[in-house]
Amino acid sequence: MERPRRIIIRTAWCLAKSYWKSAEKRSAWSLLLAAIVLNLGNVYIGVRINEWNRAFYNALQTFNAMALFRQVGIFGILVAVAVLISVSALYLNQLLQIRWRRWLTKKYLPAWLADRAYYKLQLGSAADNPDQRIAEDLHQFTGYILTLSLGLISSVVSLFSFLNILWGLSGAADIPLGVLGTAHIPGYLVWAALIYAGLGTWLAVTIGRPLAALNSARQRYEADFRFSLVHLREHAESVALYGGEPVDLGLFDERMRNVFANDSSQYASLIHLNESNFDQTISQSPLPILVHFSASWCGPCRMIAPVLDEIAKEQDDVVKIAKVDVDANPSLSSRFEIRRVPTLLFFKGGGVRDQVVGLTSKADLISRLKTLN
Repeated sequence: MERPRRIIIRTAWCLAKSYWKSAEKRSAWSLLLAAIVLNLGNVYIGVRINEWNRAFYNALQTFNAMALFRQVGIFGILVAVAVLISVSALYLNQLLQIRWRRWLTKKYLPAWLADRAYYKLQLGSAADNPDQRIAEDLHQFTGYILTLSLGLISSVVSLFSFLNILWGLSGAADIPLGVLGTAHIPGYLVWAALIYAGLGTWLAVTIGRPLAALNSARQRYEADFRFSLVHLREHAESVALYGGEPVDLGLFDERMRNVFANDSSQYASLIHLNESNFDQTISQSPLPILVHFSASWCGPCRMIAPVLDEIAKEQDDVVKIAKVDVDANPSLSSRFEIRRVPTLLFFKGGGVRDQVVGLTSKADLISRLKTLN
Protein backbone atom coordinates (compact mmCIF):
# COMPACT_ATOMS: atom_id res chain seq x y z
CA MET A 1 0.00 0.00 0.00
CA GLU A 2 1.40 3.41 -0.97
CA ARG A 3 2.21 5.72 1.90
CA PRO A 4 0.13 8.91 2.29
CA ARG A 5 3.26 11.09 2.13
CA ARG A 6 4.19 9.68 -1.28
CA ILE A 7 0.65 10.23 -2.50
CA ILE A 8 0.77 13.85 -1.37
CA ILE A 9 4.16 14.43 -3.01
CA ARG A 10 3.05 12.82 -6.26
CA THR A 11 -0.19 14.81 -6.30
CA ALA A 12 1.64 18.08 -5.60
CA TRP A 13 4.14 17.30 -8.36
CA CYS A 14 1.36 16.58 -10.87
CA LEU A 15 -0.34 19.84 -9.89
CA ALA A 16 2.86 21.88 -10.19
CA LYS A 17 4.59 20.47 -13.25
CA SER A 18 1.81 21.24 -15.74
CA TYR A 19 2.44 24.98 -15.62
CA TRP A 20 6.16 24.59 -16.34
CA LYS A 21 5.32 22.63 -19.52
CA SER A 22 2.53 24.93 -20.69
CA ALA A 23 2.51 27.67 -23.30
CA GLU A 24 3.76 30.06 -20.63
CA LYS A 25 6.81 27.95 -19.83
CA ARG A 26 9.34 30.35 -21.41
CA SER A 27 8.28 33.34 -19.35
CA ALA A 28 7.82 31.15 -16.26
CA TRP A 29 11.33 29.70 -16.45
CA SER A 30 12.80 33.12 -17.22
CA LEU A 31 11.16 34.65 -14.15
CA LEU A 32 12.22 31.71 -11.99
CA LEU A 33 15.85 31.86 -13.11
CA ALA A 34 15.90 35.63 -12.59
CA ALA A 35 14.48 35.19 -9.07
CA ILE A 36 17.10 32.52 -8.31
CA VAL A 37 19.94 34.75 -9.55
CA LEU A 38 18.69 37.65 -7.42
CA ASN A 39 18.41 35.44 -4.35
CA LEU A 40 21.96 34.21 -4.92
CA GLY A 41 22.96 37.85 -5.27
CA ASN A 42 21.52 38.46 -1.80
CA VAL A 43 23.67 35.64 -0.48
CA TYR A 44 26.74 37.20 -2.10
CA ILE A 45 25.94 40.59 -0.54
CA GLY A 46 25.67 38.85 2.84
CA VAL A 47 29.14 37.36 2.39
CA ARG A 48 30.55 40.73 1.30
CA ILE A 49 29.04 42.46 4.36
CA ASN A 50 30.67 39.79 6.54
CA GLU A 51 34.03 40.63 4.96
CA TRP A 52 33.28 44.34 5.29
CA ASN A 53 32.84 43.95 9.05
CA ARG A 54 36.39 42.68 9.36
CA ALA A 55 37.87 45.50 7.27
CA PHE A 56 35.79 48.16 9.04
CA TYR A 57 36.77 47.13 12.56
CA ASN A 58 40.42 46.68 11.53
CA ALA A 59 40.42 50.29 10.29
CA LEU A 60 38.69 51.41 13.49
CA GLN A 61 41.22 49.56 15.64
CA THR A 62 44.23 51.06 13.86
CA PHE A 63 42.70 54.59 13.77
CA ASN A 64 43.07 54.67 9.99
CA ALA A 65 40.72 57.49 8.99
CA MET A 66 41.11 57.04 5.24
CA ALA A 67 40.37 53.33 5.42
CA LEU A 68 37.46 53.98 7.80
CA PHE A 69 35.70 56.44 5.48
CA ARG A 70 36.38 54.14 2.54
CA GLN A 71 34.62 51.31 4.35
CA VAL A 72 31.68 53.59 5.16
CA GLY A 73 31.31 54.31 1.45
CA ILE A 74 31.58 50.61 0.60
CA PHE A 75 28.90 49.85 3.18
CA GLY A 76 26.56 52.39 1.59
CA ILE A 77 27.05 50.77 -1.80
CA LEU A 78 26.44 47.27 -0.38
CA VAL A 79 23.25 48.40 1.36
CA ALA A 80 21.94 50.10 -1.78
CA VAL A 81 22.63 47.03 -3.89
CA ALA A 82 21.07 44.76 -1.24
CA VAL A 83 17.87 46.83 -1.18
CA LEU A 84 17.69 46.87 -4.98
CA ILE A 85 18.20 43.10 -5.19
CA SER A 86 15.67 42.35 -2.42
CA VAL A 87 12.95 44.52 -3.94
CA SER A 88 13.55 43.10 -7.42
CA ALA A 89 13.51 39.53 -6.12
CA LEU A 90 10.25 40.14 -4.25
CA TYR A 91 8.67 41.72 -7.32
CA LEU A 92 9.65 38.82 -9.61
CA ASN A 93 8.57 36.27 -7.02
CA GLN A 94 5.11 37.80 -6.67
CA LEU A 95 4.79 38.29 -10.44
CA LEU A 96 5.53 34.61 -10.98
CA GLN A 97 3.02 33.67 -8.24
CA ILE A 98 0.29 35.74 -9.91
CA ARG A 99 0.93 34.25 -13.34
CA TRP A 100 1.09 30.70 -12.00
CA ARG A 101 -2.09 31.11 -9.97
CA ARG A 102 -3.88 32.70 -12.92
CA TRP A 103 -2.92 29.78 -15.18
CA LEU A 104 -4.01 27.15 -12.61
CA THR A 105 -7.31 28.96 -12.01
CA LYS A 106 -8.05 29.09 -15.73
CA LYS A 107 -7.30 25.37 -15.91
CA TYR A 108 -9.38 24.15 -12.97
CA LEU A 109 -12.43 26.40 -13.22
CA PRO A 110 -13.49 24.89 -16.59
CA ALA A 111 -12.72 21.41 -15.20
CA TRP A 112 -15.02 22.12 -12.26
CA LEU A 113 -17.83 23.18 -14.59
CA ALA A 114 -17.25 20.48 -17.23
CA ASP A 115 -19.58 17.48 -17.32
CA ARG A 116 -21.51 18.95 -14.33
CA ALA A 117 -18.66 18.09 -11.99
CA TYR A 118 -19.80 20.82 -9.56
CA TYR A 119 -23.14 18.98 -9.20
CA LYS A 120 -21.61 15.50 -8.88
CA LEU A 121 -19.34 16.74 -6.08
CA GLN A 122 -22.46 17.66 -4.09
CA LEU A 123 -23.69 14.07 -4.30
CA GLY A 124 -20.77 12.69 -2.36
CA SER A 125 -17.08 13.42 -2.63
CA ALA A 126 -13.97 13.66 -0.52
CA ALA A 127 -13.53 17.28 -1.63
CA ASP A 128 -15.17 19.91 0.55
CA ASN A 129 -15.75 23.51 -0.59
CA PRO A 130 -14.23 23.00 -4.08
CA ASP A 131 -15.07 26.57 -5.09
CA GLN A 132 -13.14 28.08 -2.21
CA ARG A 133 -10.34 25.56 -2.62
CA ILE A 134 -9.84 26.81 -6.18
CA ALA A 135 -9.81 30.40 -4.92
CA GLU A 136 -7.71 29.96 -1.79
CA ASP A 137 -5.69 26.74 -2.04
CA LEU A 138 -4.22 27.56 -5.45
CA HIS A 139 -3.10 30.91 -4.04
CA GLN A 140 -1.40 29.27 -1.06
CA PHE A 141 0.02 26.43 -3.16
CA THR A 142 1.86 28.71 -5.58
CA GLY A 143 3.03 31.00 -2.77
CA TYR A 144 4.36 28.20 -0.58
CA ILE A 145 6.06 26.36 -3.44
CA LEU A 146 7.97 29.40 -4.68
CA THR A 147 8.83 30.72 -1.21
CA LEU A 148 10.06 27.37 0.08
CA SER A 149 11.93 26.46 -3.12
CA LEU A 150 13.78 29.77 -3.42
CA GLY A 151 14.39 29.80 0.31
CA LEU A 152 15.89 26.31 0.15
CA ILE A 153 18.27 27.27 -2.67
CA SER A 154 19.37 30.42 -0.82
CA SER A 155 19.82 28.51 2.43
CA VAL A 156 21.96 25.79 0.84
CA VAL A 157 24.22 28.34 -0.89
CA SER A 158 24.43 30.38 2.34
CA LEU A 159 25.31 27.24 4.27
CA PHE A 160 28.35 26.40 2.16
CA SER A 161 29.41 30.04 1.82
CA PHE A 162 29.41 30.79 5.53
CA LEU A 163 30.71 27.35 6.51
CA ASN A 164 33.78 28.14 4.44
CA ILE A 165 34.20 31.44 6.31
CA LEU A 166 33.59 29.80 9.68
CA TRP A 167 36.07 27.03 8.91
CA GLY A 168 38.74 29.62 8.25
CA LEU A 169 37.96 31.48 11.47
CA SER A 170 37.77 28.48 13.80
CA GLY A 171 40.85 26.57 14.75
CA ALA A 172 41.21 23.08 16.07
CA ALA A 173 39.92 21.93 19.45
CA ASP A 174 41.72 19.36 21.56
CA ILE A 175 39.31 17.50 23.84
CA PRO A 176 40.90 15.33 26.54
CA LEU A 177 39.37 11.85 26.74
CA GLY A 178 41.26 10.53 29.75
CA VAL A 179 42.89 7.18 29.10
CA LEU A 180 41.73 7.31 25.48
CA GLY A 181 43.98 10.26 24.80
CA THR A 182 42.97 13.51 23.16
CA ALA A 183 40.45 14.09 20.38
CA HIS A 184 41.68 16.58 17.80
CA ILE A 185 38.73 18.29 16.06
CA PRO A 186 39.64 20.69 13.24
CA GLY A 187 37.17 23.51 12.60
CA TYR A 188 35.23 22.73 15.75
CA LEU A 189 32.95 25.77 15.37
CA VAL A 190 31.66 24.35 12.07
CA TRP A 191 30.67 21.09 13.72
CA ALA A 192 29.14 22.92 16.68
CA ALA A 193 27.06 25.07 14.31
CA LEU A 194 25.90 22.02 12.33
CA ILE A 195 24.89 20.16 15.50
CA TYR A 196 23.07 23.23 16.80
CA ALA A 197 21.22 23.73 13.51
CA GLY A 198 20.35 20.03 13.29
CA LEU A 199 18.89 19.95 16.80
CA GLY A 200 16.94 23.14 16.13
CA THR A 201 15.54 21.74 12.89
CA TRP A 202 14.56 18.45 14.55
CA LEU A 203 12.82 20.31 17.37
CA ALA A 204 10.94 22.58 14.94
CA VAL A 205 9.77 19.62 12.85
CA THR A 206 8.71 17.64 15.92
CA ILE A 207 6.71 20.51 17.38
CA GLY A 208 5.31 21.72 14.07
CA ARG A 209 4.25 18.37 12.59
CA PRO A 210 0.76 18.39 14.22
CA LEU A 211 0.17 21.91 12.90
CA ALA A 212 -0.20 20.63 9.34
CA ALA A 213 -3.43 18.77 10.14
CA LEU A 214 -4.69 21.68 12.25
CA ASN A 215 -4.02 24.12 9.43
CA SER A 216 -5.88 21.92 6.94
CA ALA A 217 -8.86 21.67 9.30
CA ARG A 218 -8.76 25.40 9.93
CA GLN A 219 -9.01 26.14 6.23
CA ARG A 220 -12.00 23.81 5.93
CA TYR A 221 -13.83 25.41 8.88
CA GLU A 222 -13.01 28.90 7.65
CA ALA A 223 -14.44 27.96 4.24
CA ASP A 224 -17.60 26.57 5.86
CA PHE A 225 -18.01 29.79 7.83
CA ARG A 226 -17.55 32.00 4.75
CA PHE A 227 -19.98 29.85 2.77
CA SER A 228 -22.69 30.23 5.42
CA LEU A 229 -22.28 34.03 5.29
CA VAL A 230 -22.49 34.06 1.48
CA HIS A 231 -25.51 31.74 1.63
CA LEU A 232 -27.36 34.27 3.79
CA ARG A 233 -26.53 37.11 1.40
CA GLU A 234 -27.81 35.13 -1.59
CA HIS A 235 -31.04 34.19 0.21
CA ALA A 236 -31.53 37.50 2.04
CA GLU A 237 -35.10 37.95 0.82
CA SER A 238 -36.25 34.49 1.94
CA VAL A 239 -34.60 34.87 5.34
CA ALA A 240 -36.19 38.30 5.82
CA LEU A 241 -39.70 37.10 4.80
CA TYR A 242 -39.70 34.01 7.01
CA GLY A 243 -37.79 35.51 9.94
CA GLY A 244 -34.94 33.04 9.68
CA GLU A 245 -32.35 35.25 11.39
CA PRO A 246 -32.16 33.16 14.61
CA VAL A 247 -31.55 29.96 12.63
CA ASP A 248 -28.82 31.56 10.54
CA LEU A 249 -27.29 33.17 13.59
CA GLY A 250 -27.15 29.77 15.27
CA LEU A 251 -25.49 28.32 12.17
CA PHE A 252 -22.93 31.13 12.13
CA ASP A 253 -22.21 30.52 15.80
CA GLU A 254 -21.73 26.79 15.19
CA ARG A 255 -19.38 27.32 12.25
CA MET A 256 -17.39 29.93 14.15
CA ARG A 257 -17.08 27.65 17.17
CA ASN A 258 -15.57 25.02 14.88
CA VAL A 259 -12.92 27.52 13.82
CA PHE A 260 -11.98 28.41 17.40
CA ALA A 261 -12.27 24.84 18.65
CA ASN A 262 -9.73 23.78 16.05
CA ASP A 263 -7.24 26.38 17.38
CA SER A 264 -7.88 25.68 21.05
CA SER A 265 -6.14 22.94 22.99
CA GLN A 266 -9.22 22.72 25.19
CA TYR A 267 -11.05 20.99 22.35
CA ALA A 268 -8.03 19.24 20.82
CA SER A 269 -9.47 15.79 21.57
CA LEU A 270 -12.87 16.54 19.97
CA ILE A 271 -13.04 15.43 16.33
CA HIS A 272 -15.20 17.33 13.85
CA LEU A 273 -16.52 14.96 11.19
CA ASN A 274 -18.09 15.74 7.85
CA GLU A 275 -19.00 13.90 4.67
CA SER A 276 -15.41 13.95 3.43
CA ASN A 277 -13.61 12.47 6.45
CA PHE A 278 -16.32 10.43 8.18
CA ASP A 279 -15.73 6.97 6.67
CA GLN A 280 -11.95 7.16 6.90
CA THR A 281 -11.98 8.33 10.52
CA ILE A 282 -14.48 5.69 11.64
CA SER A 283 -12.85 2.77 9.82
CA GLN A 284 -9.27 3.57 10.80
CA SER A 285 -9.82 4.40 14.46
CA PRO A 286 -8.29 1.83 16.86
CA LEU A 287 -10.59 3.12 19.62
CA PRO A 288 -14.39 3.25 19.86
CA ILE A 289 -15.86 6.54 18.63
CA LEU A 290 -18.87 8.30 20.11
CA VAL A 291 -20.39 10.47 17.38
CA HIS A 292 -22.63 13.36 18.42
CA PHE A 293 -25.14 14.31 15.69
CA SER A 294 -26.18 17.86 16.54
CA ALA A 295 -27.47 21.14 15.12
CA SER A 296 -26.72 24.77 15.90
CA TRP A 297 -30.38 25.53 16.70
CA CYS A 298 -30.73 22.56 19.07
CA GLY A 299 -30.89 23.52 22.76
CA PRO A 300 -30.40 19.97 24.14
CA CYS A 301 -27.35 19.63 21.87
CA ARG A 302 -25.74 22.60 23.59
CA MET A 303 -26.63 21.10 26.97
CA ILE A 304 -24.92 17.77 26.33
CA ALA A 305 -21.88 19.28 24.56
CA PRO A 306 -19.97 20.11 27.81
CA VAL A 307 -20.52 16.54 29.03
CA LEU A 308 -19.00 15.17 25.84
CA ASP A 309 -16.10 17.61 26.14
CA GLU A 310 -15.38 16.33 29.64
CA ILE A 311 -15.45 12.71 28.47
CA ALA A 312 -13.18 13.60 25.53
CA LYS A 313 -10.56 15.00 27.91
CA GLU A 314 -10.92 12.41 30.68
CA GLN A 315 -11.23 9.28 28.50
CA ASP A 316 -8.95 10.24 25.59
CA ASP A 317 -7.03 6.95 25.86
CA VAL A 318 -10.23 4.87 25.85
CA VAL A 319 -12.61 6.54 23.40
CA LYS A 320 -12.75 9.27 20.78
CA ILE A 321 -15.53 11.85 20.78
CA ALA A 322 -16.67 13.21 17.42
CA LYS A 323 -19.28 15.68 16.26
CA VAL A 324 -21.39 15.94 13.09
CA ASP A 325 -23.43 19.00 12.09
CA VAL A 326 -26.61 17.51 10.60
CA ASP A 327 -27.43 20.69 8.67
CA ALA A 328 -24.03 20.80 6.99
CA ASN A 329 -23.93 17.02 6.37
CA PRO A 330 -27.41 15.92 5.27
CA SER A 331 -26.18 12.74 3.58
CA LEU A 332 -24.76 11.44 6.87
CA SER A 333 -28.04 12.22 8.63
CA SER A 334 -29.97 10.31 5.97
CA ARG A 335 -27.52 7.43 5.95
CA PHE A 336 -27.85 6.77 9.69
CA GLU A 337 -31.55 7.73 9.81
CA ILE A 338 -31.11 10.61 12.22
CA ARG A 339 -34.64 11.77 13.02
CA ARG A 340 -33.95 13.75 16.20
CA VAL A 341 -31.03 15.64 17.68
CA PRO A 342 -29.07 15.13 19.74
CA THR A 343 -28.43 11.55 18.62
CA LEU A 344 -25.35 9.72 19.88
CA LEU A 345 -24.00 6.77 17.91
CA PHE A 346 -21.36 4.45 19.36
CA PHE A 347 -18.99 3.06 16.71
CA LYS A 348 -16.50 0.24 17.07
CA GLY A 349 -14.73 -1.65 14.33
CA GLY A 350 -16.36 0.56 11.72
CA GLY A 351 -19.95 -0.31 12.71
CA VAL A 352 -22.66 1.08 15.00
CA ARG A 353 -22.77 -0.76 18.35
CA ASP A 354 -25.11 1.43 20.41
CA GLN A 355 -27.34 4.48 20.14
CA VAL A 356 -28.81 7.16 22.40
CA VAL A 357 -31.46 9.64 21.26
CA GLY A 358 -31.95 12.76 23.37
CA LEU A 359 -30.29 13.83 26.60
CA THR A 360 -28.61 11.38 28.94
CA SER A 361 -26.22 11.51 31.89
CA LYS A 362 -22.44 11.35 31.88
CA ALA A 363 -22.54 8.18 33.98
CA ASP A 364 -24.80 6.48 31.43
CA LEU A 365 -22.45 7.38 28.57
CA ILE A 366 -19.41 6.10 30.43
CA SER A 367 -21.25 2.88 31.28
CA ARG A 368 -22.14 2.33 27.63
CA LEU A 369 -18.56 3.02 26.58
CA LYS A 370 -17.28 0.45 29.05
CA THR A 371 -19.47 -2.23 27.47
CA LEU A 372 -17.82 -1.52 24.12
CA ASN A 373 -14.40 -2.24 25.58
